[in-house]
Parts: sequence; structure tokens; C-alpha cells
Amino acid sequence: LLLPFPSRMAGIKGHALKITGGGPRVILSPAGDIAVCDPSLPFDAQSRPRLSAWGFAPETNAAVRPWGVPVQTMDALNSFAMRTTVPSSDASEADAGASDRDQD
Repeated sequence: LLLPFPSRMAGIKGHALKITGGGPRVILSPAGDIAVCDPSLPFDAQSRPRLSAWGFAPETNAAVRPWGVPVQTMDALNSFAMRTTVPSSDASEADAGASDRDQD
């Protein structure tokens, strides 16, 4: 569920991104390909993934397998994400932002 969003970010930014930590290294190309390097490594749900810029897009070979993210998949994921939002109200808009008492 996570990968399509930074994959789209790579396309918007125009350069590849790398996700490391907690399993195989994942490279996201600006063309929308998702490459998993060393897919035999298991993902660790307890680790913190790190996102960073990557200097080049991966080449396809036995260790790197690209997958494209179809537009329909992104639309479905965005639809699911919108189900977690709450419509704004006059009260929520009035209370939005920092106040003079806000110390964080």
C-alpha cells in the first residue's frame, strides 16, 4: 500500500527514489517503475523505512524486477485514503492554526 505514493513522488520530482530499511531495497523510477532489489529478503513491519534520492534508475535484471503502478491502482488507493478524512466544519476551520497560547 505504501509504494505507489512515493512512486508517484519520484515521477513528480523527476528523479529516482530509494527506500531502505526493514527488508529489500526498493528503487522507484521517475517513469513509475518499482524495482525490488533482492526480493528474497523479508519485510520487517517493525523497522522504519527511509526514503532518499537515488542517482539513477535501476536496470532490469535478475536482481531487480520493475512493476508499474497503473493509474487505476492509484485512483483506488486515493479513494481509500479519502475515506479517512473528515469534512471540514465552521468550528474546525475557526479552530485551525496556531493560537497565542500554542507553545509546541
